Amino acid sequence: MVGGGRGHSSGAAWVATGSRDFHGAACGRSSACRPEVDGHAMDAADRGHGPSVRGRGVQSPRVPARLPRLVRALLAVCAVSAPMAARGQLMSSPAAKSVRTLVGCSPQVAMAPTMLSGSNPSRVWSRVDENRGLPRNGELVCGGQLRLVTGTGLQVCGSHNVSVRMKPEKAQAGKNFTTQLLWEYAVDASKQPKLQPGRPGDGNIAQNANGTVTFVVAAPQPEFMVMKDEPGSYVFSVGCPGSVTLSAYDAIAPVDLAVSGCISATYAVDIAPIAAGSYPPTSTGLPQGVALSEGGVGGVAKMVRVASSANITQVELQWTPERGQERSTPYRICFKAEDVLGLKQRTKCITVKVQKCVYCAREGDTIASIASQLDTDWLQLYTVNPLVTNPDSLPVGTRINTGVFYQVRKGDYLELLYDRFFVSEQQLLQLNPDVEKGQKLVEAEELCVSPPVCNVECKHGLDCTPVQA
Repeated sequence: MVGGGRGHSSGAAWVATGSRDFHGAACGRSSACRPEVDGHAMDAADRGHGPSVRGRGVQSPRVPARLPRLVRALLAVCAVSAPMAARGQLMSSPAAKSVRTLVGCSPQVAMAPTMLSGSNPSRVWSRVDENRGLPRNGELVCGGQLRLVTGTGLQVCGSHNVSVRMKPEKAQAGKNFTTQLLWEYAVDASKQPKLQPGRPGDGNIAQNANGTVTFVVAAPQPEFMVMKDEPGSYVFSVGCPGSVTLSAYDAIAPVDLAVSGCISATYAVDIAPIAAGSYPPTSTGLPQGVALSEGGVGGVAKMVRVASSANITQVELQWTPERGQERSTPYRICFKAEDVLGLKQRTKCITVKVQKCVYCAREGDTIASIASQLDTDWLQLYTVNPLVTNPDSLPVGTRINTGVFYQVRKGDYLELLYDRFFVSEQQLLQLNPDVEKGQKLVEAEELCVSPPVCNVECKHGLDCTPVQA
């Protein structure tokens, strides 16, 4: 049987959970501080044998109304937090995440703490660490209610499930951006802050968790592809269609389409001619066209896109040179491979030589018609084309020699060559459009000349003299 003194001691200890001096030190024996069981004050007569103590589970203690307000508040917090503290860890921080993306994409990374057994996700709220904040064009995506923190510009999410989204711009290429997320487990969900984030020590935070999201914004690296056995120089002929294929791509490691928010794993690349480095210099970088005898302009080079995939761009330089574009020195044509955002570019130059002394036959051409255009005798032209079997029928594309090559010797000058080859100034300059009247010749320079055939006698190759009648 429980005695009055033993029952009094036991009852006082139950009421003062978390404060052993509640009865003895703070209240002494005063009846004003009598403990309550089931809402009834216990007198000395019924201490130790009240119905709420014997044989039943103990309910949450009720704090005496006469205690000072501060003491009652502390006891209430201890009474609520004691069961939560007994649970131990409530949630654990998620692993850090990193996502590679491209300018113009919209990656979104979801993060949430791991909720452990016995925890209540509805007590967790999330926010961005104000010391790091969000990157430019970044935003917090909330799985619940999203509120703006008054006076700070911060956002608070009433859910443990959040995402960080970013849409990188050009100025952010090649940089990394890290955002830290904070989760706070509220002790009392009814007192969860709504318009301001909690602070450690505010009495309503049981546990903190954090995690980081890093956006790695890759910068483009356009490069030209080098084809196997790619020639160092190209040779075109008057009247024959010529082309050079150029390919470029973005050399960065492809991003993961599943998480990067992109529809393409690399940047798109364009190829275009540039004036810088071109020779002879032109405003477009492409060889300049020439006036045609029948009117109009011919020999205009153009760029044509022939193929384009997700990461490779391929274009062709297409050019059918006209008479008047032959040169001893080759053309230099330069191109740039540039990402579509205009952030980076690479350059590449090629050389194209439009050879002299060669012409590609077109529809309706004959040896006689070509000789007339060159102001020469058809027999002379026929003589330097031994493979032509029918001078009156030339298949389209047949290469016709319009003369033979002569390498300038030391001491040569134009007037001397006119006499040596029995040609007029007009005839020689027509076969050599890069040579101007009165121009000084350079030793070893190649010229196209029409060798004399009729009424001449040639010794030692091109050293000819008229035949005396």
